[in-house]
Amino acid sequence: MKEESGEITSALTGIYPYVSYARAGWEIWASAGAGRGNAEVLELKGDLTSRFGALGMQGTLVSRGTTRLRYHGDILVTDAKIDEHDITAEVYRIRTGLEASTQITGGIRPYVEANVRQDGGSAETGTGLELGGGVRFANPAWHLRGEVRTQGLVMHTADGFTEWGVSGSLQMGGGTEGLMMRVRPSWGRGQGMSMYRQQTILDAAPMGENTHRTELELGYGIPWKEGSARSVMGVTQLPQGRMYRLGGELRPRERLSFSVFGLTHGRKAAPGDIGVNVQGTLQY
Repeated sequence: MKEESGEITSALTGIYPYVSYARAGWEIWASAGAGRGNAEVLELKGDLTSRFGALGMQGTLVSRGTTRLRYHGDILVTDAKIDEHDITAEVYRIRTGLEASTQITGGIRPYVEANVRQDGGSAETGTGLELGGGVRFANPAWHLRGEVRTQGLVMHTADGFTEWGVSGSLQMGGGTEGLMMRVRPSWGRGQGMSMYRQQTILDAAPMGENTHRTELELGYGIPWKEGSARSVMGVTQLPQGRMYRLGGELRPRERLSFSVFGLTHGRKAAPGDIGVNVQGTLQY
């Protein structure tokens, strides 16, 4: 069998609804959706269809004083198909793990994490062990919070398969009104290893090894009737170029919000490529 390597270029428009349910000490969430677009693989071009689904749960096992032990688990299933050329790719991942943390001073909380995962589908298959850790910190007086974390696949039954990642986040502000600034740098393929609710296929997919991604976002919120409105602009530096975001968020009531963002890519291969991201959230 002849093996070939190359890049996949695609454009995808999709809808990815999500729902979560939280009670004291635990939360369960789910996200699923589908998209259509076009793709180019080597010399082949055609219409692209893709489906995505994710389910996760997290909660607290032990919480005593400043020490906390939490559990989490998630399932990811995604596929992509180019009908004209009968090209299909399917990937799934099942993972469960534990996180132990302690608060050492003020709002500083270091933690360690261990996960067992099962991979399957068209990519690497087998069982693996992930180890990671980091530090979360918060200073309410300065309206400041952030995190530094690293995570890696230290063992896998598929020979030569490895993932690693280092990421961070720093946010100033974050209330519904006033200035908000957020910076999120990340390095490595493992930056897509963490699953969380309100996530889509674009967030979950790894970007490739030794890649760097930096997101910068600025926003300013003002009162609006019974709620608030916030204008937001951002830029994401990717290996393929920059992606720009401009739009706004509207919160007419405390538990209801809408956001609309225009997206444009600064890639040389696709100048002027634009898109729209629309999201609505209802809490009850």
